[in-house]
Amino acid sequence: MNTLEIIEEMHANPALTEMMRAVLLTEELLGLPGKVAELTQAQVKTEARLAELTKTVLDLSKTVSELSKTVSELVQAQQSTETTVQALLNDVSRLKESDFENRWLKDAPSYLGHLGFRRTKVLERSELVDILDDALDQGLLNQAERDDTLLVDCAHLSMKDKERIIILTEVSSRAHKDDAERVLRRANSLGKAQPGKVVACVAGAEIDSETTAFCSEHDIFYIQPSTWR
Repeated sequence: MNTLEIIEEMHANPALTEMMRAVLLTEELLGLPGKVAELTQAQVKTEARLAELTKTVLDLSKTVSELSKTVSELVQAQQSTETTVQALLNDVSRLKESDFENRWLKDAPSYLGHLGFRRTKVLERSELVDILDDALDQGLLNQAERDDTLLVDCAHLSMKDKERIIILTEVSSRAHKDDAERVLRRANSLGKAQPGKVVACVAGAEIDSETTAFCSEHDIFYIQPSTWR
């Protein structure tokens, strides 16, 4: 039987074909199609899993982005709230300082009376302006000294030992050394502007020890009105 006849016989007899395959092919080769099919299925599953993981990562990235945006908005809202609160605190502080100044203008004769000052009355701002402008015109003060002195919180006219005295006062809920330094500077400027005596005073609901020490050293009166506490 020649080769052509063998081939025709195999086509006509499937059992013979299988027998020839078993003879010619190894077990590994025979199992190769199955392995390929298994690998193909595994690849399909891997790709499906990879697609799921990719979607999960994308979802997580979107979630993180949304969370970051939310956190940023919360931070901005917090900053805005803190700014608003600080502005309110500043307003309250200014109102408190203004209230203390008004109370000092009214009650100063009582508190200063304990220090020997008599006939104490408010020195109107217009009167202070006239004194300082005259001194400026006469070259006794420069512009900066004139302008700085006009920023004093309160000014009073008083008498002590038959001497006319101007009292400049810095008023604060919590008086610090810089309040004392500021009023001393302004009192010195006013002292150059007119022949009468000028004294410096610090009034505060609270006055720290550094301030009281500075006041004592530079002859500045410091007063803590009991009604302010």
